[in-house]
Amino acid sequence: MKVRYADLVKEDREYEFYLEELKLEDKELLGLRDTDTLISFSYGLDERLKMRIQSEGIMLCPCAITAEEVEVPFELDEEVLIIRDDKEYKGDEDCYLLQEDSEVEEILLHFVRPLIPFKVVKNSEIEYPRGDGWKVISEADYQQSHSNQHDSRWDKLREFEFDEEEGEV
Repeated sequence: MKVRYADLVKEDREYEFYLEELKLEDKELLGLRDTDTLISFSYGLDERLKMRIQSEGIMLCPCAITAEEVEVPFELDEEVLIIRDDKEYKGDEDCYLLQEDSEVEEILLHFVRPLIPFKVVKNSEIEYPRGDGWKVISEADYQQSHSNQHDSRWDKLREFEFDEEEGEV
């Protein structure tokens, strides 16, 4: 679905786009599911065009260990000023540079992309790879296995005496 800037500024009225299912393509995002999205364009009291995006749903992100789909809920509620060129930007508000013809999905992806988590790990028990005489273990398992080992170097350091008057040994 296209948003035309000329249509938005033609009349002094509000435009709304309601999208139930979104198809966003991004390399860090496998997809979105169960989304409800409302994008509205209106003029504020200062007679400047504003856009409000309200969206919620589930992101499908790859697991950092197994690359399987992991469901991550998201919620987005943003209001930004629409500008036509860089000269309109004054640095005091959040702005979005709207091209003459823009796809609604491109606009939404611009605001959803910062919500994508850097790393997602599945909560269920993960089957780590193993082989003949080796296996990959989690950080928690590694810390637990090494917490019971005693380091004799600490014993020698505890026996060490300092001369407190001169600060020397």
